[in-house]
Amino acid sequence: MKIDKYALATALAVGLTCAGTAVRAEDTIKMGGLATLEGAFTVLGEDSMRGLKLALKEH
Repeated sequence: MKIDKYALATALAVGLTCAGTAVRAEDTIKMGGLATLEGAFTVLGEDSMRGLKLALKEH
């Protein structure tokens, strides 16, 4: 089975990038949410915000 050099290089680059970010996992993680809180989709935005707050509370 032949492995394309481009695919191998891409996989290696992704692997090294992921390994490098694991070291920095000790820092504070900032999270954000995007929700519509006005207009016709207010109900959906409020549900999204409640879900985000619940997820943060449980973890």
